[in-house]
Amino acid sequence: MTGADASRQAADAAAQLGRQLSAIGLVNPLPSLAVAGVGYLVAFIAAVFALLSAGIGVAIVGGGEATGDLGQEVLGAEEAFTGIGALIRLPFQVVALGTFGSYGLDAMIPFAGEVSMSLRFLPFLVTAALVVTCLLGGSFVRRRQPASRLLGVAVNSVLGGLVLALVVLVAARIAAQPIPTGGIGDFSVHAAGPDAFFGAWLLGSASLLLGQLRGAPRPAWWPVVADLSAGARLMAVHALALMVVVGIWIWLAHAVTSIADGEIGAVFAPLFAVPLLLGHLLAYATGLSALSSGSAGISGSVVDLVGGGAATEWFTVFDLEWYVWLPTLLLSLAVVVGVSVLWNHARSIVPGSVAALLISWTALPVVFFVGGIIALVLAHVGISVQASTVGDGRAALSLAPWTPVLFGIAGAVVEVSSRFLAPILAPFVPAAMLSWFRRPAASAATAPSGPVPVPETEPPAPGQYGIMPGDAGPAADPATPASAAPHQRAAVPVAAPVPAPAAVARPLSAKARRRVLAGGIAVGTLAVLAVAATIAIGVVSSMFFSPGKQVEAYLGAVQDGDYGQAVSISPPNVSHGQRVLLSDQIGAATEGGISGYTIDSVETEGEIATVTATLEQDGVRSEQVFVLERTGRSFLLFPHWELEDVQLAEVYTYLPMDGSRVIEVNGVSVDLQDVPTEIDEEGFEMARLPVLPGRYTVTYPNDSPYLDQMPIEFSISAGGDPVEPAYAFPSYEVNAEGEKAVSAQVVADLDECAQQEVTEPDGCPFSTYVYGADSGTWSITTYPEVTLTNMGEGYFYAESEYGSGEAVFTYQYEQWDGTTTEETRTTSFSISASVVFAADGSIAIDYM
Repeated sequence: MTGADASRQAADAAAQLGRQLSAIGLVNPLPSLAVAGVGYLVAFIAAVFALLSAGIGVAIVGGGEATGDLGQEVLGAEEAFTGIGALIRLPFQVVALGTFGSYGLDAMIPFAGEVSMSLRFLPFLVTAALVVTCLLGGSFVRRRQPASRLLGVAVNSVLGGLVLALVVLVAARIAAQPIPTGGIGDFSVHAAGPDAFFGAWLLGSASLLLGQLRGAPRPAWWPVVADLSAGARLMAVHALALMVVVGIWIWLAHAVTSIADGEIGAVFAPLFAVPLLLGHLLAYATGLSALSSGSAGISGSVVDLVGGGAATEWFTVFDLEWYVWLPTLLLSLAVVVGVSVLWNHARSIVPGSVAALLISWTALPVVFFVGGIIALVLAHVGISVQASTVGDGRAALSLAPWTPVLFGIAGAVVEVSSRFLAPILAPFVPAAMLSWFRRPAASAATAPSGPVPVPETEPPAPGQYGIMPGDAGPAADPATPASAAPHQRAAVPVAAPVPAPAAVARPLSAKARRRVLAGGIAVGTLAVLAVAATIAIGVVSSMFFSPGKQVEAYLGAVQDGDYGQAVSISPPNVSHGQRVLLSDQIGAATEGGISGYTIDSVETEGEIATVTATLEQDGVRSEQVFVLERTGRSFLLFPHWELEDVQLAEVYTYLPMDGSRVIEVNGVSVDLQDVPTEIDEEGFEMARLPVLPGRYTVTYPNDSPYLDQMPIEFSISAGGDPVEPAYAFPSYEVNAEGEKAVSAQVVADLDECAQQEVTEPDGCPFSTYVYGADSGTWSITTYPEVTLTNMGEGYFYAESEYGSGEAVFTYQYEQWDGTTTEETRTTSFSISASVVFAADGSIAIDYM
């Protein structure tokens, strides 16, 4: 056998194999594989676009710093999340996320064991780009391979999906993001996993299959279930329309408030996030508009370990500002009415078919219920952490699990509206606005009542689109000549669909046109008024009810000395008795306080606002941060911001020594009777009193003629953290009369001591020792000069020079022979004593 003969035999064998494969419906899979590759390419481009758009939005808000050196600062690597490295790697991971993958890592970390971390997030734009490309590509493949049968279509679709899944998996793994760990190990983050693989396989196979079956001849029973297919299209139209109108309104409200707050960059930043968050916007716009709830929660043993505990926060559309949620609900209702008119237009229902009637009523609730399940998938954002040593932790943002039920109810509302309200509104809607959804069916007047003749076409080959080899196909009508069978199939005994009751468009009369025009003008006027009212409310809110205005009101009250107003704006976290230095009288008498202020910035995050202000006091500027919480509304329209407790400096105020409870502060009498007190380490009674910035002078009561009261002066600075507490305590100086009185009292006390006929007078500064004698008389020969030292808080110390006093002790001494002689002994002494001046003018001296 020559080489040519061998080649010819091989070619014949290949041709024979091709005919055998074609006989069972298998065709060349290369077009389907090519479509899968194009689908991945389009999804990759969509991922790059979404990431670049989000990066621009972040740069607008953060001034470019937020994305500049993230990798270098966080991971310490030049290529971690910057430059070419991230631009090449991250889009591959986003494509894998778009096929239901999760972005994370699995690693062995010292002290933590086996650690697994993942982020689950569905970039809907990428998913939609992939699915739409495969659908259109499937239609293209069907036109290229018109002879393919159902088996070949299914096999090629599965092969195309498999190739797509392999590309997604391999690309994501190769483009894994390396994470330097400083010698601990080589870690990388990627979205390659079984979830991304099987998700891509399912999406690619299903999209290719549906794309190739789109143009197939419909079976005879198709009109019975046609509402299910049309309902899916209507659900998509409803969701997109709702997302657009609600999203535009929310963005306008955000733009107005941002402009009012001077944050121009924040106006356009959300628009750049739309490509990346498209699915979440779609899910939450439809979910919250359907009165469902969203939740944000954390749980797991890791959360318990750090002391937080599981927690879930729920939110609804009513948590938004009223000028957001009210128009949102009205727009949602308008969209429901609009799609009901669209659903009613040119709708046909097979007459006499119970199944068709049942499906016509249940199609939208069922399809919308399925749409609710899809919304749950689109809305979910989850982060999970698992460590073999500490357990697991989860954080998730999602819609409530009962969302599909609410979607099903919305579908029922659309169905009811299409049957009862849409016929009334349809004559006022141009047909061109409705005819794009589906082609009008034949009218009931012209539809045949008997069997529907099928057009003369070649019958499908065995095995093509569900007609397998051996099937007899439609039974021939006995009345049809056998000769006609090859060219014309028999009529199928299915009644033709008849249009559902719908209003017939007819020209409007002049009167009707005027009414429509007047109604349109009225609606437009109301819309303009609504927008104007919203803008006006936003402007008024920013001018009079913003967080910055609340801080301005507080600082203005402090500057004006209206301490009572300042306390009402921000009540300090102390008892009412401790607020004695925060009265209007103290404010009016206090100088050296805040002389000016400016509001530097206002940052709002949810219900919390942070205001930074610069305060000026005595020519010195300082910065202070105020925190406010939105607690309700003022006048039902405007937000009410409550200034949280402003940390004030304290004055440790010691109570008067005479037992009274009244002092003077800046010339104002202050009663301390109801002030809570405590005992300090030295045993003195004192109270902690908050004060506002300014200069203070504190004076204590003084009824003693021997003392002069010394005022206590201190200043409280503005801004920053509270400084060290100031101290106010009784401070006196002994006047000349007091010094004379103390000296006289010392002389009197020494003379009284001299009256004691013992060697050691009790409570006296002098004493002596004599052997054999324990009694005698004393005489003071030199009185010491005493000086007083102020020990503070009303106490004084009296002292003299060492040995400056002299006393003589005279006694009788018995000699060895029994005779007695008078002896004297001289001793020097000093004064060391504490002195207290009583309010009644008496002086108490305690000798040491």
